[in-house]
Amino acid sequence: MNAIDGTERQEASSEGPPPALLVIILDTNSYAWTVLRETITLLDAAANLQIFINGHLAFSHANEVAVIASHNDRAVWLYPAPAGTQKNISNGAFPKHDGDASMSNGNAVYDSNKYKPFAQVEEEFMASLRSLMAMTDASSLESRTSTMMAGALSTALCYISKKSEAYNATRSTDPNPSYTYDAPPTADPNDPNSPLTGLQSRIFIFSVSTSLAEQYIPLMNGIFAAQRLRVPIDVLSLNPSDSPSAFLQQAADATNGIFYAQPRPKPPTPIALLPTLFTLFIHDQTARRALYMPTAAATSASSSSSTASTAINFQAACFCHRRTVTIGYVCSICLSIFCEECGVVRDGVCLTCGTRLRLGRYGREPKVVAGRKKKRRGGEGDGTTASGSRTPLGTPGLG
Repeated sequence: MNAIDGTERQEASSEGPPPALLVIILDTNSYAWTVLRETITLLDAAANLQIFINGHLAFSHANEVAVIASHNDRAVWLYPAPAGTQKNISNGAFPKHDGDASMSNGNAVYDSNKYKPFAQVEEEFMASLRSLMAMTDASSLESRTSTMMAGALSTALCYISKKSEAYNATRSTDPNPSYTYDAPPTADPNDPNSPLTGLQSRIFIFSVSTSLAEQYIPLMNGIFAAQRLRVPIDVLSLNPSDSPSAFLQQAADATNGIFYAQPRPKPPTPIALLPTLFTLFIHDQTARRALYMPTAAATSASSSSSTASTAINFQAACFCHRRTVTIGYVCSICLSIFCEECGVVRDGVCLTCGTRLRLGRYGREPKVVAGRKKKRRGGEGDGTTASGSRTPLGTPGLG
């Protein structure tokens, strides 16, 4: 063909920024959503998240998304659904929003007025969420009143690592790459001139639970893993209490992410999440380089009293009782944290590594040494010294 028309042709090269992977962790704690029912429901939040997902997918046809539910007793995939669930969805087994299943020769039929990737994500996401809520009974809620946030975070990091390796393997054969694909995803997230590499992944946590102190150890391990992979963790907190989770604040701060606590109106009125989602959390790593994004400290600081450096709660949880402590004891070998009501103080043995610690003179009351009484000096003109002896007087008539 080149000999006939004489037109120079070249293969298309990969141009533009690398694709972005958004992994959403949706907190489905039934107790917390019951408290928030006057301001927002779980279905309303899911509908807002669906529009947020559509906005992320609309930026590029190569963008990907995944949704994980952090339930009371387990972490569940909502999208992409497990293999067996995907088969049922493709056969039209899950009903649509009106309760009727659209089927045509065993295949699901999507609305022709809706972009097909949007419709596919919406069908699987909402069907998996309904299935999860249907399988939740009273017995499963009695065992735990918190949420499995640490398990969902570990699942998200494993999925990001798997997708990044697969992306690097497929793109390494590109004859004309416009950017590199080596891990880690970014050379330096704080340097705007460093080249973008690999799949740009980030985690968005939609949290409604209060304290996560009982998951301190696995949660901090996940935070350090995300920091190592340079995966930012963004957090939107709808905590029913006035104090958001300290560990999620630390996660956003350590990974250079964004933390925002949605204020609760008083009296309780319905809140709108779309402005917050599209203003703070829609931007990927490529767009954040050209924007001045709020940090975890800036969004947590109070405009009146607190400063950005002191707004983040850096409290830790003890390894013995999983309670948040302000003052505790740290093992010098494994850096385990213990509270006062622990055998470490009594026996001097670390409960984690077994090292015998030297507490020194801890617990002993200091000896109080009585101060020496100062001797009183005699009054002026008294004629006496400090020892009480008389001062010799001069001879009359002399000097």
